Amino acid sequence: MARRFGFLFLPVCLCLLPSAAMARDTVLSGRELLARCQGTPQVLNADRLYCKGYLEGIEDLAAHSRSHGAAAPFCVPAEGVTDEEMRLAYMTWAKDHAGELNLPALNAAVAALRTTYPCK
Repeated sequence: MARRFGFLFLPVCLCLLPSAAMARDTVLSGRELLARCQGTPQVLNADRLYCKGYLEGIEDLAAHSRSHGAAAPFCVPAEGVTDEEMRLAYMTWAKDHAGELNLPALNAAVAALRTTYPCK
């Protein structure tokens, strides 16, 4: 009986830990996204794939918003853009706006894509 109580007691105690102690701030900054887009020698492919996925997700969200009548934050050309063009657009913007890289990555990426692909 005591042994079974011990197996139940540990999970209950873990659930009672403050969520702040278990959680970590996971908001990606513009600077962290830039580091991913540039890649590091150790994990170049993984970083670039992360950057690609992040920027594609933002592009998809913008397209979804437009399809539901919301104002577009930016407008990619009808013929589309490559992943490399989006990555380079972000890196160029980040170089020119270093003071804004503490913004959340979402804000920084939208600003970069809005600068590069403004709506007419």
